Amino acid sequence: MEKAVNIIRKKGAIEVVVSTIALVLFHILSKIKIIWLKTRSYNIHFNTDIDISSRFFSSNKGAIEIEEKCFIGRNVDITAGRDGQILIHKRTNINQRTIIDIHNKLEIGENSLIAPDCYICDYDHRYDNSQKAIRDQGYKSAPIVIGNNVWVGAKCIILKNVTIGNNVVIGAGSVVTKDIPDNVVVAGLPVRVIKKIVF
Repeated sequence: MEKAVNIIRKKGAIEVVVSTIALVLFHILSKIKIIWLKTRSYNIHFNTDIDISSRFFSSNKGAIEIEEKCFIGRNVDITAGRDGQILIHKRTNINQRTIIDIHNKLEIGENSLIAPDCYICDYDHRYDNSQKAIRDQGYKSAPIVIGNNVWVGAKCIILKNVTIGNNVVIGAGSVVTKDIPDNVVVAGLPVRVIKKIVF
């Protein structure tokens, strides 16, 4: 009770009421969004939170699975095109304006954090035939695996055919084009190991 009184004193009664109503509304709209997605064959755990503005697309039924206690923020785009499969394990947060575009396979481990404005894509356009327009040459794709307890900083790009280990921190603005071992901090264009994390 004392804690609640102190919050009201600091923030003011009106601000507390408004933010409480906004939070309740967010949870209600989140559950409505999950129910609607479930009717369209997305496998999303009911005990997760999805902002109403997030967008999902899948070419195949059941291609996107999100486990419990995850959070999908504002204006996140999650696409499993062609034969793409996406699995997001429990307690993972994907923050605003992140784009996930998958034609092959993406798996994100437990307790991971994807900061705002990231781009995760597992395919490239082919460009080896100079007699054809690039747009007509098709794609090459390969899976992406992101381990447990990974923090991907803001505006990072993660490209195809990489495995990111457990307990990894990826500095803001980095581009990931190769595998990253467990227990390291990486950054750069492309990323390189900055230091090891010692537990």
